Amino acid sequence: MDANTANTNCQMCETAAPTVELGFGREVLTTETLWHPVAALGRADLCDQCAVWFGELMQTAANGRGDPQGRLGIPARGPARRNGGNDCDYCQASLRGVAIAVDLVPGSASTQAGRSRHTVAIRHQRLCGYCAAWLQSVVHDPSAMRGASARQAEGPMGVWRSLIGASAATSRLSAMDSMVVATTVEANGFQSIELPVSRMPDALREGYVGFVGPGERSSEQLIQRLPAELSARVAVVAHTDGLEDAVAAMRAGAAEFLASPLSPQQVAGAIDRLLGAAQATGRGPLLGLPKYQGQISDGYGVALPIAIRLLKPEHAAMAALLLRRFIRGYDRVGEDGAGGLRAMVYCPPADLPLVVARLTPLLADYARVSTAP
Repeated sequence: MDANTANTNCQMCETAAPTVELGFGREVLTTETLWHPVAALGRADLCDQCAVWFGELMQTAANGRGDPQGRLGIPARGPARRNGGNDCDYCQASLRGVAIAVDLVPGSASTQAGRSRHTVAIRHQRLCGYCAAWLQSVVHDPSAMRGASARQAEGPMGVWRSLIGASAATSRLSAMDSMVVATTVEANGFQSIELPVSRMPDALREGYVGFVGPGERSSEQLIQRLPAELSARVAVVAHTDGLEDAVAAMRAGAAEFLASPLSPQQVAGAIDRLLGAAQATGRGPLLGLPKYQGQISDGYGVALPIAIRLLKPEHAAMAALLLRRFIRGYDRVGEDGAGGLRAMVYCPPADLPLVVARLTPLLADYARVSTAP
């Protein structure tokens, strides 16, 4: 998205003339209830048809009642808090005084010419960076939300295949994430059960893999109680709220780090990594993620490295969460062992720059993305 240049074609369908502006800006909370704009972060110009579809998606994410179309990937609404308007309008995570404000309004050219056939006006949805990145990803590639994908180099969205299958136990996940885990493992002929975190060790001993949501150190404490052979069967499912507990669990020995909301592909890929042959060369010092160096080869093919150079060390957890959210479930997220993150992507070498180009704007506030040697 370009903050200054008007586009001659809609940035979603790339064919029709744009009539509506989708704008992103950073705001800070200056008093208990007063937000102040501090920076424009860019805009996308949309045509009438795409703007109406996109506005409906924004309203669905904000109403918190779920999506009647059953689309995966829409942010899940967390528990409401009395936080004086300092929560994300989509997921209810605390904004901690910094928000991304999103406006969808008729463009100046369309207003002057009277061209817009629809009344599209959504003003000042205030989002956390995680949910704002999701909206930006939909602008760049709306195919997954529209139920069909032609994303070059990354395969059809929503399709999954498992090299290794297992039954799964879940604890402290959202209702949607629990449903996705159950649907995925049951489609492969296995069982899914939901348990309190105190009973997770028993399920792991019986051969289940575990998917655990964070909260008040519950994930960290679970991993600390487990022997290494059982913690190696646990995936921690993180969101912006509870991210500290998820990172602590990884440092304590959890094997996998996933981002909510889950997709079948993310679940299937995690199970394959939990039970498959180790491909990492140890654990990284930043977050306890697997350490990858060079290319790797397994049942999916050859995975190529992408370098994620952090702007600040404290950005590591958020950058890893966004990276895990916006690459395929089969691709790997880890560390490079030298203060940066590393994505391992299964795609032809000629297509790797396309993946880098897609990830670059999503991680722009936290890291620089490039191909790795």
